[in-house]
Amino acid sequence: MSSLWKEWKNFLRRGKTSWYKKPNFSIYDQMEQYPYVYSALRVYTQETLQVNPDTGRPYEVRVVSGGDKVKGLIEEVEDAFLRWYLNFIIHNTYKYGEVAVVFDGDRGKIVVIPPTHYDYDPEEKKLIVKSGIGLYNKSDEISEDRFVRFAVFTDMSDYPYGTSILKPVVRLWKRLKMLEDAITVYRLSRATQRYIFRVYTGDLPPEEARRYVMQIRDDLKKNKIIDPRTGDLSVEANFWDINDDLWIPVGSDGRDVQVDILQGNPNIADIGDIEYFLSQFFGALNIPKAYMGNEYDVNRATLVMQDVRFGRVIRSLQPYFARALEEFFEKYVKINGVEATVEVKFYFPNIEDMARIEYLSEKANLLTMLAQMELPDGKPLVSPEEIRAMWRGEKIKEEAREEEG
Repeated sequence: MSSLWKEWKNFLRRGKTSWYKKPNFSIYDQMEQYPYVYSALRVYTQETLQVNPDTGRPYEVRVVSGGDKVKGLIEEVEDAFLRWYLNFIIHNTYKYGEVAVVFDGDRGKIVVIPPTHYDYDPEEKKLIVKSGIGLYNKSDEISEDRFVRFAVFTDMSDYPYGTSILKPVVRLWKRLKMLEDAITVYRLSRATQRYIFRVYTGDLPPEEARRYVMQIRDDLKKNKIIDPRTGDLSVEANFWDINDDLWIPVGSDGRDVQVDILQGNPNIADIGDIEYFLSQFFGALNIPKAYMGNEYDVNRATLVMQDVRFGRVIRSLQPYFARALEEFFEKYVKINGVEATVEVKFYFPNIEDMARIEYLSEKANLLTMLAQMELPDGKPLVSPEEIRAMWRGEKIKEEAREEEG
């Protein structure tokens, strides 16, 4: 912390952008190729863009100032752009930590640029295109009024760039990748069972016996492959691949040909180490494993609590996207000659209410079962008054007072 504080003071003293260190965005492209990483990004995106069943929209826009013309322009850009690209923008913002949406007024287009293709200058508040993409060439500069950055700021070390949700799991992903590759190679080389053939060779000398066995093996089993250099059929031997068997010469004391089975590793299905790192991976992302199909024995109450925790994570990130959309609409209408102020609010179900409903539902089912129980003499086990008291929590309070007394 002391060294970081010194760097920060030096930065304030210098006032230059040379202090900024751009995150390694390319690693996130590699990570996304793995199914569980891609699924995690999709879960975050889908939960962020939950649709309000009353309006059929994931967010609501309120025009604070600007009039009906602003509403028309907002509806126009929603139908022409956001309807198709908002999902893409949210997904890549979670992946990289930020993306830039650029208004190209000369061509009348809106372009989404990932941070792998630009540098951001926080002093001049402009984008510098690092490599050609779409309508822009290398070293092109884009002024502040022509772009909006969708960014999630959760780590100071990434400033002025956003922070990817994948950042905490980069090391875990590398270990998982190495483990998966190692397990694949190990299974290919150790899991396959082989046959052991004992061939009768009589009293032949050891060298001749060996040649005799190899001749029989080659006659019965040759590896036919296509030579990639010539395109011809080749029968060259491919020694000790996973399909090779063992051929052992047997002397005069064993005339019968015997075939035994050499079993593969019996513990080949053990993936406890993979499960350990996957648990850490999902834990770092705050995603319930049941969302990804990696946990089947979780009970309903536990899943509800996991939903509540993950819902709080999503709800804490939605304001970043709401503010970016507000800036997006305000700059778009300004380019079209109108000054306006808008407010955007993303929809998300009240997770506390959902947990409360789940609790009340379970409680109602339990009290219904108690009300239907009878004693041997036909009287109810619990009276209606007691059922009402349990529902209101009065019975619990009385017992608590008795215990205190």
